[in-house]
Amino acid sequence: MKCLCLIRADKMMEHLESEDAAQHYRDYKAFTDAIKASGQFIGANRLLPPETATTVRVRDGRVLTTDWVRLQTAPSPVIALNRAMAMAFGAAAGLDLVDALRTEPTLAQYHLLPAVRGDLLMQLDCHPEARAEFERAATLAANASERALLLRRAATCRSLADGDRR
Repeated sequence: MKCLCLIRADKMMEHLESEDAAQHYRDYKAFTDAIKASGQFIGANRLLPPETATTVRVRDGRVLTTDWVRLQTAPSPVIALNRAMAMAFGAAAGLDLVDALRTEPTLAQYHLLPAVRGDLLMQLDCHPEARAEFERAATLAANASERALLLRRAATCRSLADGDRR
């Protein structure tokens, strides 16, 4: 079996400080170099925005595609989380979709679940709750760049919450 790894980090990268962005790039380069050294690297291209996403699979010689914009069901919790963020009609609707995933065992230690909740709560001006979610996401994040970004977002929420109380 061959697998395809797609990385789209532009949304995350726009929030990173220059030193964190540089570290993220170094981590990505090390990952790419390791794949190339293993002989598994085939090629790379920039990904298009998620609203244009299509999944292509080949099974029994047939090409199967999934148009994610029209997808109505989610076959896995991670895909459901992605769908909640990409398909939500506003932050409140997105939060409802994400909250429905909070009890999913496969997402219990997945840092992006609280990160997405934090982002949606921040959009809804629920700064103390958003801060708690970003802090939780930071404790679950495996890489230092993401952890630093999440802690900065928590600090922003703290500042905004302090401003709300004045």
